Parts: sequence; structure tokens; C-alpha cells
Amino acid sequence: MLRNGMTKEVRRPKREWWIAGVAAGVVILLAVMWLDRGPEEPVYQGCKVGEWLKGHPREYIPAMQAVGTNALPYLLAELEARDGGLSRAAQKALSRLSIAPFWDTARKRRYRARIGLQVLGKDIEAADVLLERVFARPIQIKEDDPGWLAAGSLGWLTSPVAQAHIGERLGPAMESPDPDVRRNACLAIAAGGNLGVDHGKRLVALTADRVVAVRAAAIRALAVCRANEVVIPAMAARLEDEQAGIRWMAAHVLRMRGTNAVAALPALRVAYEAEAKRASNREGAEGLPDEAKNATPQRVRDAIREAVERIEGKVF
Repeated sequence: MLRNGMTKEVRRPKREWWIAGVAAGVVILLAVMWLDRGPEEPVYQGCKVGEWLKGHPREYIPAMQAVGTNALPYLLAELEARDGGLSRAAQKALSRLSIAPFWDTARKRRYRARIGLQVLGKDIEAADVLLERVFARPIQIKEDDPGWLAAGSLGWLTSPVAQAHIGERLGPAMESPDPDVRRNACLAIAAGGNLGVDHGKRLVALTADRVVAVRAAAIRALAVCRANEVVIPAMAARLEDEQAGIRWMAAHVLRMRGTNAVAALPALRVAYEAEAKRASNREGAEGLPDEAKNATPQRVRDAIREAVERIEGKVF
């Protein structure tokens, strides 16, 4: 008791706040488990497919093979799983306590869906349903975009039969008169890594497409190509593109190639000097990925300098 009848405020120990936080997390978790449940799934030997996919390959492979393509609707729904508001709130609350979510988050569900698709990848039907989503609408390069998720999942279909089928579908798509189709085909390669025999040549041609968004997608796809003899000349040519964002992307790809891009050094040096005389051009920037939209001649110059330094191993 203090003077004038005032009482001293007693601070709660941190342990009580910790306990309160855990209790709140448990309450939120229960709500998540009750309200944020996923769709119904096929059952094999009395156990749901989703449970099989949590186990060892020797367990889930026979289960998925037995269920077959009947599991595709469920797997595709899981591939597009999103965390509800309660789930996001619970994850945020637990992260403050350094506790990992111990329920099925959207990330976990998507991962297991891709495992399931991988098992079914020997059947081209799995590839076809993914490709349908890839070309359903213009892809947004976002974690929860259905087309982008499907494009990334194509790389999980490792069967030679499935990969050959995917390549046969992507080739004509890259030559489509519709720029959205051409762009989506390039992004499918960029996300899934399916680079067929003839795709390299097609992608090089698309780096000079009349549509900025297609050029950007083609560069993104070539970035996963291992054939330096194809990539380096194409990127060197794009250093002269009218759009700063495209030039920035080309310089970035060359920087990532390091010493393998030594053949591009003359073009990089010429481009570096040319950027000093360029004016900013925002036209067509809406078709660029977010990281390239704000490219200015100065940013491009910085990217070129970084590429030269990476290739030569010394300050430029």
C-alpha cells in the first residue's frame, strides 16, 4: 500500500503472457480444425488419401496407384488450398511463440498434393488436367494463383511419358496467335522446368516477341535452361530491348550465369555506355514481373555492372 491510499500496480510475469498466448493459440487452432477443413477425399483400405500421403512412399505409392485418376479432383483442389482467416491468425499467433503450426496448413496440403500427382504422373491424364489449368486464364505469378501452381506442378510429373506429352503440348502453345497462351506456355516452362528439344529455339524467338509480357516470360523460361550457347546470345541481344525492364531481366540472367557468360562481356560493356543516354520508358511496364516494373536506365546500368563484376570476378 502506498501513500494516499494508492496501491502499487503488479506487473504480470512474462510466463503468464506466454501461457495466455498458448491458450489463445489452442482456441484458434480448434476453430481452424473445425471451420477450415478441406474437401472430401477418396478412401483406400479405410484410410483417406490425404492420410496415406503423410506416410512413407512404400505406403502412399500403392494407395495412390490403387485409387488412380479418381484422386485427381481431390488432388487438384488440395493443390489450390488456401489458408482461411483463422488459420492465418493461428499461424501468426504461434509464430510469436516460435511454435510451428501442427495442423495441415495450405503449404503442407499443396506439397502432399504434388506428391500424389507425382505418383499419378505416369498417366497423361494428370498432365492434361494440370495443363488445362495452366491455359485457363492469364497466369499471375503469385503463390496462390491456380495457373502458377499448376505450372509448378508439371515439374513433379517426372515420368518420361508425361514429360514428353507436356512438351508436345507446350510447343504449339508457344506459337499460338494468342499472346496470353504464348506467355502461359513460357511460364509453364519457367515454373515446371520442362525444356524440350525444340523449346530452346522457340523461347529465343519469343524473347523478341512484339508483346512485352511474352518477352519477359520467355526470358524467365530461358533462365532455367542449362544450354549456355542458347541463353547467352539471346540475353545479350535483349540488352538492346526498348523496354528497360526487359534489359534489366537480361542483365540479371547473365549475372546468374557467372563466368559461363564471358561471351556476353562485349555486349554488356556496350549496353552499359548506352544506358547513360537512354530516357526512362514506362510504356508496356504493366506486362513485366513486379521486380522489373520499376527498372530505370540507372537500375539497368547497376544490373549490368553487377553482371560484369560477377563474370570477371573483379570490380567493374
